[in-house]
Amino acid sequence: MEEVSIEDEVEVRRGSFEPDHGRKRTPSGNVRHSRDRSYSESERYPTANSSLPHRSSFTEDSADGAVAGDSFDSVSQSYSHSEMFHQSHDPKHLTINEQELIKITQMQVESKDTPPENKGLLEKGAIIFLFLWYFFSFCTLILNKYILSEMDLNAQFLGAWQILCTTVFGFIQLRLPCGQTGIGRVPGRKSAPPNFLFNMTIGGVLRFGTTILALLALKNVAASFVETIKSTAPMFTVLITWMMLREKTGFWVSLSLIPIMGGLALCSSSELSFNTIGFMAAISTNIVECFQNVFSKKLLSNDKHKYSPLELQFYMSSAALILLVPAWFFVDLPLKQLYIGRGRRRHLDRHILMALLFDGVSFHLQSVTAYALMQRISPVTHSVANTAKRALLIWLSVLVFGNTITVLSGLGSMVVLAGVVLYQRACNAEKRRRAEETQAAKSQSEA
Repeated sequence: MEEVSIEDEVEVRRGSFEPDHGRKRTPSGNVRHSRDRSYSESERYPTANSSLPHRSSFTEDSADGAVAGDSFDSVSQSYSHSEMFHQSHDPKHLTINEQELIKITQMQVESKDTPPENKGLLEKGAIIFLFLWYFFSFCTLILNKYILSEMDLNAQFLGAWQILCTTVFGFIQLRLPCGQTGIGRVPGRKSAPPNFLFNMTIGGVLRFGTTILALLALKNVAASFVETIKSTAPMFTVLITWMMLREKTGFWVSLSLIPIMGGLALCSSSELSFNTIGFMAAISTNIVECFQNVFSKKLLSNDKHKYSPLELQFYMSSAALILLVPAWFFVDLPLKQLYIGRGRRRHLDRHILMALLFDGVSFHLQSVTAYALMQRISPVTHSVANTAKRALLIWLSVLVFGNTITVLSGLGSMVVLAGVVLYQRACNAEKRRRAEETQAAKSQSEA
């Protein structure tokens, strides 16, 4: 579509302010008006914005109210450069309405080139995805704990089932009309982005490891303990950021990590269901998940080759599902051995199938809403929202499962959450300080 400059749009809109000169009325009462103007665009606007496309010539023919069989006179007007410039651009020759029209048109054109402001969680879409993410995370946590503890299913099988479900559901969503825009496909892209297979393989490995390790931790320790350990994600984020991006962390940010580690020590020493396997699995889950979040945010925020949340969810899950095939082959875990209960084999019945179906759907929706929220807010805001979610899930799991929490365990959870809040405040202060230093250096260089 051909772009129109500000001056052209103003000239078209000025028709409503022009007097009724050069118009003829037919016997039927219709107004006839014809103009033929030819002039050079570069001559008319010697100071026009060079970024806007120009035409070598401009011709405008108009005949309002044409009726077959009527005859009318045509009035032709030719404008020179000086006449057009003074009549169209000199403020002395413009009425108040025309001057306001120029200002409004210029603001509309500038607004098209200005990127939308990132409102964070104040955006309506971000708030909706935040609540959906909280809801489906809680549903998935409850179903996972129920399937692993009450039904005594194998954690590896449940992880494979979740990845299979999210792959199938993601494929269906991408094929539906609702998957063409929004959180679905990126509009206008016809080919795969560069390094597509490499990025999806890395993402699949991280997603596979996160899912399996999280279920293994949930199998051996209480859900509240797993969520408490996951609250230490900011500490691992600092380390991973330094390792991958070589970004140094400020003093106050590093100091805020002390209460996080101290609270974790209190939780580990007082949690009744603590064991080494569950603790190591929970820590490993945290590390792998931090790598996955940083990598996913990079793919979602790439300006040149951006992925949509649903695409990232589907392709990473597909890569993780492919990794399950050699894992089953080398570990030699046939399907019938995945349902071993307490001393006896479990057979698939209607109750188990329904629980697995709801768990797969909830896990898929949790993942999609997490990616959609990550796309709409900054990493710091996402970390704050994730921390609040951890705190909520800890106490909800206590209410649902009735886990015994000692005084030290409750105190440790509060210290961890308080440390995470201090960490976020320190990060925000550090970013403001760096922004002020950058602005001051820029002002000095311009002066």
